[in-house]
Amino acid sequence: MADDNGRATVSEDGRYLELPWQTDAQALDTVVAEVQRPGALERAVWAAVAELEQHEPYVRAALHRLTQHHDTSGAGAKRPRARLSHATVYTGLAGIALLYARLHALRFPLPAAATTDAAAHAAVPWPQRAAAVARAALATAGLAPVERLPDLAGDGADTLLCGEVGVAAAAAAALAASSDPEDRADARVLGRWVGRQLALGLVAAEQRAPTRAEQERPPSHELLYGYAGWIACGDLVNAALPSSPPLVDEATLAGLAQLVVRDGRRQAAAAAGGPTPFPLWYAWHGKVYLGAAHGLAGIAHTLLRTPSRLPDAAERAAVLATVDALLARCVGPSGNLYSSWPPGADRLVQWCHGAAGWVPALLRAAQASAGDAARYRAAAAAAADVVWARGVLTKGVGLCHGIGGNGYVLLLLASPDGRRPDEATPQAAQAWRRAQAFAWAVMQRPRWQRQGLLREPDAPYSLYEGLAGGIAYLADVWAVLADRGLRPTFLGFEV
Repeated sequence: MADDNGRATVSEDGRYLELPWQTDAQALDTVVAEVQRPGALERAVWAAVAELEQHEPYVRAALHRLTQHHDTSGAGAKRPRARLSHATVYTGLAGIALLYARLHALRFPLPAAATTDAAAHAAVPWPQRAAAVARAALATAGLAPVERLPDLAGDGADTLLCGEVGVAAAAAAALAASSDPEDRADARVLGRWVGRQLALGLVAAEQRAPTRAEQERPPSHELLYGYAGWIACGDLVNAALPSSPPLVDEATLAGLAQLVVRDGRRQAAAAAGGPTPFPLWYAWHGKVYLGAAHGLAGIAHTLLRTPSRLPDAAERAAVLATVDALLARCVGPSGNLYSSWPPGADRLVQWCHGAAGWVPALLRAAQASAGDAARYRAAAAAAADVVWARGVLTKGVGLCHGIGGNGYVLLLLASPDGRRPDEATPQAAQAWRRAQAFAWAVMQRPRWQRQGLLREPDAPYSLYEGLAGGIAYLADVWAVLADRGLRPTFLGFEV
C-alpha cells in the first residue's frame, strides 16, 4: 500500500489525519498512480455502493421492493420508525437518490454481478435505483401521493438539505433521470409543487411583521435552515427539469435573493454595538457564522450563483464587499477562515465551517467580478492549501464535515469544467494531484475505520455525513479522469 511510506497519524487535536503524501512528492506520486490504476475507482465505488445497499435499511427496503426478489438477508425486517431526517438530502434517502441520479448523469458503469455477491439489484440501472429511493424518500417524508400534496406553512420546512420541500425537489431531480413516463410526469408535478411552496413562503416572509422574538432572533437566511436553502430547492428543480417558463418561477427566486440581501443589510445596520464591518450580516441562533452551512459562505455562494437576480448594482456590490470584508478580517495566521464572528479558535477545516466552504464562494465571486477575478481565485487557492494540510478529516468521508466534501474543494479548483486538467497549467495540475490524493483517502475508509482512525458518523451511509458523500466524490474524480466534461457537482450545494 502507498501508506507504507509512512502511516497515517492523527493530528494533536484529533480532527484530521497527517499523511506522508502531504509533504513528500514521491509518496504523492504513488497514491495518484494507485487512483489512476485501471478499474481502481470503479471497484471502489461498486464496493461502497454494495455496502450502502446492504446496510442502509431504508435504501435496502426500497430496492427490495423494486426487484420484488425474495431476500433472505432481512430487507423486509422491521425498521425503526421513520423521521424526516431519514428522508432528507442531508442525512436521508433523498440524498442517496441524488447520488444515483448523479452516477447516471456521469455515465458511471454498472457493477459486474461478480463484484457484488450477485445482489438481486446489481444490474438495476442507476435511474431506476434513483426513482425507487426517491419515492421511498417521499413516502418517508409524508409527501405521497404526489398529485395531492398539501401546501405547507412556508415557515422554514423548505430548505434543500433539511426540509420537506427539499425532499420533493431532490425527488423531482431523481425522477427526472428516469425513462419511465410516470416518473417523469411525477417529477414535473413535484417541481411545480416546489415552486408553489417557495412562492407562498416568499409572500409570507414579505408580509410578516416581525414579532419581538423575531427582532431579537431574526428568521434564518443560511443554507441548512434558511432562505438560501429555499433558493437551492428552486435551482435544483429548474436545472433538472428545464422548461419555458421554468417550473419554479424565476421571479420567486429573485424575490428570495433580494429578501436575503435586504435583511442582511438591515441586520448589519442594527447590530448590537453599532454597524458591523460586513455590509451583509446574518445571525443564526444568536451567533454570526461565516461558513457554508450556517453562515456567510453558503449565503454568498447562493447569491453569486445567479447574480442577475439582484438587479440593483448596490445589492450585488454588497455581496462582493461582504466577501472582501471577510478576507480582510477573518483569515487567521494559518490561512484558515474562522468559523464565526468575532473570531475565536482556529479549529475547523471542513465544508460547514472553515476554509473549505469558502473556496466555492470565492470561485463564484471570481466569476461575478471580472476585474477582481484573479484576486478571488488566489484567495480560493490559499484556502485550498489549508484544506490540503488539514482536510483529511477523522469524521468520515461525507460532504459536510468529511474527506469527500473537502476533496471537492480541490477538484473544483482543478477542473471547474469537468475536463482533465492540463499538466502545463501549474495551479490546476497541483490541485488535480491533490484531488486524486483525497480520492485515495476516501478509498481507505474501510481500512482506516478498522484501525480506529475514522469515527462512525451519526448517519453513516448518508450524503452529507457518510458513505454516499464519499461515493459521489469518487465518481466525480473518475469522471474528470475519464474527461467526461461534466462540471464536478457537490450535490445539494453546487446545484
